[in-house]
Amino acid sequence: PQRDATGAAIALFTANLHYPLTVTHKTTLQGVVYQLDVALQNADTQKAGLVFIYDMSGSKYSNFDYDLSQKILTLLKAVQQFIDAVSSRKAVSPATAIKFLLARKFDVPRAVALYEQHELIRQKEGLYSFDPMCDPLRSELETGKFTILVVKMIY
Repeated sequence: PQRDATGAAIALFTANLHYPLTVTHKTTLQGVVYQLDVALQNADTQKAGLVFIYDMSGSKYSNFDYDLSQKILTLLKAVQQFIDAVSSRKAVSPATAIKFLLARKFDVPRAVALYEQHELIRQKEGLYSFDPMCDPLRSELETGKFTILVVKMIY
């Protein structure tokens, strides 16, 4: 991704390419979330952050979608609110915030509650610190019962 002077990745929504009559908000928001999720998988972006630009240059009235712009702004605010709400206990990435927010339809208090339950279960079950190269976990992994199927994305 392109980066600003501080190293933050730049995410750009080009409004003059958006035609509200031909695409739903759901599809456009899925595209925004997907792009943010992919960008935030990059270690440099996780460290330096991300700048989101809603570029209206060259747009006409036919490109303007006030409700969509509000939804995108709400999404971005929710990510920051989630991070702020849980950061006193543990630092979380925007990618983690998006995953928990998606699971609760961007309802920040419900997403925070889900995250807190997730953390309690991890702590209770000892899922914070383990070494896959040490027994008994190494032996369990070598049984072959755990498999990751690779999916090839075609666009």
